[in-house]
Amino acid sequence: MPGWQYKMIYSKSGVAEAGCVFTTPNGDGTETTWLVTQYDPATFRIAFSWVKPGQVAAQIAISLNKNPKGNTTALIRYTYTGLSATGNQEVERYDRKWFEHKMKGWEAAINHYLRTGKAISTAVDGLIISVSDTNPGGRKPAIPQTLLRRRTLHNQRNRQILT
Repeated sequence: MPGWQYKMIYSKSGVAEAGCVFTTPNGDGTETTWLVTQYDPATFRIAFSWVKPGQVAAQIAISLNKNPKGNTTALIRYTYTGLSATGNQEVERYDRKWFEHKMKGWEAAINHYLRTGKAISTAVDGLIISVSDTNPGGRKPAIPQTLLRRRTLHNQRNRQILT
């Protein structure tokens, strides 16, 4: 992804794998800590959790499947949880428009890499998604509901990203 940087903290293989831990820098000088919670190349699935201290925690699940058109269906699910009033404000701005922009950038970057073997230097906008502001599974949050802001964003679109 354009401008994306990471610092590897732990990995047996040196790349993404279950249990891998890395950090990414934030604009305010803090770091977000990431953990690869699932990695299954045989089924084209990966999942991450990340925490931006005192602000937001997130879960990301990505799965790829071939479809009858010969393209790939990518299902990407983000769940964001505010960890403070500031985090709640950040989660509130994660709306449909924001997510569409984010997913279109992912799509452009991945397709560019698959076509050229090189990372893309800019991102693009737009993608159709569904947005849910519910607590998945109806589970009770560990902190009071008045503090918690959770937003789950889904993207499923047929794209030619695997051949």
